[in-house]
Amino acid sequence: MSEVMTEGLKLMVVGMGTVFVVLVLVVIIAKVLVNITNKYFPAEVKKVVKRAQAQVDTVKDVIDKKKLAVISASVEILTKGKGTVAKVEKI
Repeated sequence: MSEVMTEGLKLMVVGMGTVFVVLVLVVIIAKVLVNITNKYFPAEVKKVVKRAQAQVDTVKDVIDKKKLAVISASVEILTKGKGTVAKVEKI
């Protein structure tokens, strides 16, 4: 191989290695940050579950109550308590 090709391959390996190391560090730091956040600022699951159960009690038996509770809890979490499930229909 020519000298230029060898140097190009060396630069490519160093560059790809650097990117790989940086991405691994980003993943590790993100996991640590999530663990710290969950430890000191846990989600208020109990309130969401109580509100979801109240919604389940008011809706007719169109679908399974457990499924409706999961849907209601998901809506509560995603909308941060501002949204509610008004109607659920099977398609």
